Amino acid sequence: MNRIFNLIFTQTGHDFSHYKKGTINRRIERRMAVHSMRRIDEYVHYLEKKTCRSRSALSRLLNQRHQFLS
Repeated sequence: MNRIFNLIFTQTGHDFSHYKKGTINRRIERRMAVHSMRRIDEYVHYLEKKTCRSRSALSRLLNQRHQFLS
């Protein structure tokens, strides 16, 4: 998961280090399932292909968090 956090931070500047790991893990696992991916390295490769995908991943992670808090 740290590879994903580092990638998102590098491409967007958003730091997930203070987020609850279990919550973020579940959300990343959900994104992987949506894209039919079983391994973290597949998802990392997917995010590395284009910056817009990392931004999209960030947006989805943050939106899910805000919906939960609403």
